[in-house]
Amino acid sequence: ETMLVTNTGPTTLTVLRGIRGSTPTTHAVGSDILMDPSFSSVDIIDALNMGIDACWPFFYKRVLDTSVTSLDSTYEYLIPNMPGTYFGGTTQIPVVTKLEILQTSDLTYRELRRWQLVQAPDGTRKFKLRTAEPALGTFRVTGMGPFPHLSVATDTLDPDWPPRAQYIPAVYAAAHLMMSSEAGRDRGDWQAVDRREEANRPLTSLQTGQALYQRFMREVIENAMPPMPRHFKQPI
Repeated sequence: ETMLVTNTGPTTLTVLRGIRGSTPTTHAVGSDILMDPSFSSVDIIDALNMGIDACWPFFYKRVLDTSVTSLDSTYEYLIPNMPGTYFGGTTQIPVVTKLEILQTSDLTYRELRRWQLVQAPDGTRKFKLRTAEPALGTFRVTGMGPFPHLSVATDTLDPDWPPRAQYIPAVYAAAHLMMSSEAGRDRGDWQAVDRREEANRPLTSLQTGQALYQRFMREVIENAMPPMPRHFKQPI
């Protein structure tokens, strides 16, 4: 939670609760307090979520959805949503690679081949069948999409995120925050050359952020998952 101190007394502080997009909550006695932080926890979480998004489609989450039921005389169905939320909202599965159906009289799923993806006037996406399936069948949609976002500071990355690449969203977040107008100037030693005297030179944090962003791009490419399989549109 981020608070704004509006008045001080001998032993008390008057604060405005839940500012900068944070949520008022209870705090244990003795909790650590950061005074005048450059970035709130909300800023950091948003930057991490931007880093998760920036890893798509090099990193992707595999999805197996069985939430769609067939209806009589129906040829088009909305593509289901990815699990989790994205900046508080939902998103449809962006890449669908396989479509199957389990009818009430069947013992296993049967793959459907004569279908294609279409987009409705309102922007939503559907899969369109060549022939309608009987009612009460269960579709199984196989696809890939970006990993879900973090909601609070105690959240962890999706369990399917590649373990070797868990640090990569943090690299992007650091680059984004360093290049923002809120970042202060930085100091550091560059191998054998001491450049700490340049800490007061304008734009040093911007340059550091740009270097981090270049590192992010290298790390994403080096740790990328195998290319996603695609469903090729078949004539119907």
